[in-house]
Amino acid sequence: VLSWVNLLTNILFWWRERKQAQTQKRLKIEMNDMAALDANNDGTVTRAEFRVFFLLKEGIVKPEDLKHIDAFFDSLDKDANGSLSEEELNRAARMHRKMKYES
Repeated sequence: VLSWVNLLTNILFWWRERKQAQTQKRLKIEMNDMAALDANNDGTVTRAEFRVFFLLKEGIVKPEDLKHIDAFFDSLDKDANGSLSEEELNRAARMHRKMKYES
């Protein structure tokens, strides 16, 4: 009877250590993800940061796709303030229509 108790105790300890190791591994991955999520390192994750992280992690887009999108945005943002004004969007729409009609 005592040997069965020892065996069960050893199995229980092994199982608990394994679960703890799995939990620690999962937490480590989640902390690494948190660092990747917070792209500008301000301690919070914005909706935009979350979207980019998710799209990259799931393989929906590639980093170079995002670079092209950012470059396109920068080309439209004439005053380089990080946002597009109505004037900048209208200018882009006019250029698009002009290019469409010329081709």
